[in-house]
Amino acid sequence: MSDLFQEIILDEAKSPANYGTLTGTDLKKVRFNPSCGDTIQVTIKVNQNKESVVDLKWTGEGCTISMATMSLLSKEVIGKKIEDILKLDQEYLLSLLDLETITPGRIKCLQLGLKAVKDLLINIK
Repeated sequence: MSDLFQEIILDEAKSPANYGTLTGTDLKKVRFNPSCGDTIQVTIKVNQNKESVVDLKWTGEGCTISMATMSLLSKEVIGKKIEDILKLDQEYLLSLLDLETITPGRIKCLQLGLKAVKDLLINIK
């Protein structure tokens, strides 16, 4: 990982994109990582035909990895088709952070936000 991208990760964690809560939606999910205490709450609005994400907001507390990943992920999923979001995986998250690998103890931190998003969207139709 380059020094520049390491700085981007720190900046994303300190000033996360799309941080907040959406009103007027029932699509809300809280995910908790019991191994480290990280928590992420995601609220999502989908379009009328329930094919894509129109807006996403999130709140949370946790480590730099979980906060930066959720910040970057939030920017990526807005406007994306639900079927494409459900295909996202760990490799995709690593690419967002410009990482090739992550220690086993940090995998749950990396995946926390994506799991919350997928939990909301898996049965949307």
